[in-house]
Amino acid sequence: MMKATSEDIVLRSLDNSLPMSIEVAPDASLEGTGAELLQKGKPVVFLSSKFSVADCKNTMGGQELLAVVHALREWRCCVERHAFGIKTDHNPSRFCKVYPL
Repeated sequence: MMKATSEDIVLRSLDNSLPMSIEVAPDASLEGTGAELLQKGKPVVFLSSKFSVADCKNTMGGQELLAVVHALREWRCCVERHAFGIKTDHNPSRFCKVYPL
């Protein structure tokens, strides 16, 4: 834990020549949402936003899904036409299956 918190976070550019294993890692709190876009386990970009009054009334599962939707809207140009995964720490959201578009 000490090593992980003491390392510098270095953002890298999204490299289209590398095999695309893009991961979207969203998370929600009571007040807002955050997400990171990873390529090969390294962060490319971070995102955060505050919930509206209406969004705050959602369940935690609803807020987690809002985080996914918000991240995919923002990063559509990066994830379009590529396979990508969504990692979450919210166990009830893991029921979502993978469907090709």
